[in-house]
Amino acid sequence: MDLFSKRDSKLSITLINEEGSLNCEMICIEGNRDDFMFLSVLFSQFASNEMDKIQISPTGAGKKHFSQDSKVGIHIELID
Repeated sequence: MDLFSKRDSKLSITLINEEGSLNCEMICIEGNRDDFMFLSVLFSQFASNEMDKIQISPTGAGKKHFSQDSKVGIHIELID
């Protein structure tokens, strides 16, 4: 993950809902190729580790990976 620690991130995650709907139906993940490589490594390392959950947030841990317009983070949890 150190590979991604010294670069400018453009990762943006926002909620999308259909026009007029109050319920969130999708998330939109935008970024450059490096951002998606970072996410693929994050998921891959999570899947091969002993951890059962991890999260990164635009206002907390992992915030350097998010653009300033990102509104939500990612919570990943293993379900057995």
